[in-house]
Amino acid sequence: LRGVNRLLVKRGLEQIGRQENEGLRALNALLQFDGSPTEETIAYRIGPCLNAGGRLGQSRLSFELLTTRDSMRARELAEQLVDLNAERRTIEKKNLAIIDHVLNGSARPESSGGHGELVEYRLDESTRAFLGESLVYVESEKLHKGVIGILAARLKERYHRPCCVAVLDREHDVVVGSGRSVEGVDLGAAVRAAHAILHSGGGHKMACGFRLSSSYSAELASRLATECAMSSAKLDPVLMLDSWLTSAAADEQLCTELENCAPFGCDYPQAVFGFRDCVVRHVRRVGADEAHLQIRFSDQLSDVNGVVFNAFESGIGQILETRRDALDLAGILRLEVWQGVRRVKFFVQDARCHD
Repeated sequence: LRGVNRLLVKRGLEQIGRQENEGLRALNALLQFDGSPTEETIAYRIGPCLNAGGRLGQSRLSFELLTTRDSMRARELAEQLVDLNAERRTIEKKNLAIIDHVLNGSARPESSGGHGELVEYRLDESTRAFLGESLVYVESEKLHKGVIGILAARLKERYHRPCCVAVLDREHDVVVGSGRSVEGVDLGAAVRAAHAILHSGGGHKMACGFRLSSSYSAELASRLATECAMSSAKLDPVLMLDSWLTSAAADEQLCTELENCAPFGCDYPQAVFGFRDCVVRHVRRVGADEAHLQIRFSDQLSDVNGVVFNAFESGIGQILETRRDALDLAGILRLEVWQGVRRVKFFVQDARCHD
């Protein structure tokens, strides 16, 4: 997010903030969003609703929402898209359960090292996975094509290596897949290197898409694993801190100064701060499926409110719920606006025990 791209995002956010578009105004009202839009707003609140139509085969809804000048019609379209996004989340959850089933011990190993460095696991005739040090590849007839990119991103965060998720269309003998990568591994180039066995495919350093005959999917997984293994990237996750903070410094003034550096994005990340020797005073599960945590912690000076999204996928949730001794916490500090009230909140990305 540099140069012209960053300027476009900055000016675009300003335009959205003027609330001149009937569709976005209706969507914001349904989402109960009353603050100035940020890149986070677009990525995690507005964007998923606009994308939901396309993911579930009704892309026309988003186009009409953004172009209508009828406030009543805008409200109807916004409601449909919010409902579709809820349906998308349900589908995503069910599909992730299928993937967990094959990756977490329920599937039987079919081969060991038979596809490069990959081990194949098969759950049944329609679901299998290839696991290796450099790649995770999952393929199933039971998955929904509209969410495979999201699923690949979730797996990438969990396994800290390039991950591909593909849908098998047995009727047409074709596999359609999507992948997400980690820093230092060019997954788009890896897919392009396998062009000889693909119907189509491509991407960029951090993401890819492909389509091929189902008879070649094992070979594709092997080729991608080989290409990814050639990278010198370290796949062990490392979170780099920009600075250590005390709770006394984590105030609205600092958050405002950080906001002035926005928008943030790829190659222009938000500052990551750490708090030393923290004791968690309060922890509560939140969200429809209790996947997130709200916490309050202290560094012996004062309390800080925090949140952890998808807390139990990384193990952070278990640490925060069970440990009452001192921890080091790392994450992003920002102001949240809710019903006109501005609050400082720490978005936890990692936790470190002292033992």
